[in-house]
Amino acid sequence: MTVTVRQGALKKGAQPGNTNGLRHGLRSGSVRLALGKLPREMVRIERAVNQFRLLIEAAVVEAHGQISVYHAALIQSACRHETHSMMAKRWLRLQDECLDHNQRLAYSKAIADASTARDKCLEKLGLQPGGAGDAYDDYLAGRGEPLAIEDQTEEGNENRHE
Repeated sequence: MTVTVRQGALKKGAQPGNTNGLRHGLRSGSVRLALGKLPREMVRIERAVNQFRLLIEAAVVEAHGQISVYHAALIQSACRHETHSMMAKRWLRLQDECLDHNQRLAYSKAIADASTARDKCLEKLGLQPGGAGDAYDDYLAGRGEPLAIEDQTEEGNENRHE
């Protein structure tokens, strides 16, 4: 019995280097660990963290060629620390009038600690500031879209830096 196969019939899917799989994550060959859902009133934080995750994943693929299980765990940790920081920022902003100075300092410390832990995860991933494809540098140079970092409400817009 002879089996004939057309030339090119075995080549299915996207071209090498295509990043569509990073956005979807189900059948992409890369490893992705779940972050979980936030309460409905924190949907903007969830979206910002998902955007942050995509930026990190793209930078890791650019730097290392793929996302290993260890990379995925570090990305998940960085995103969770960023979520924690953003939630503490939101609660500090919304409850500012009700808090005494020690409680405000505790929220501020939680924000700083979460940011430091996030940065340590990025360092372990081998992502250095100012490297090729740094999203913040691209944004400052006018080559990228603004990052939605913070849950914005009407009260919080006056504190936003343009």
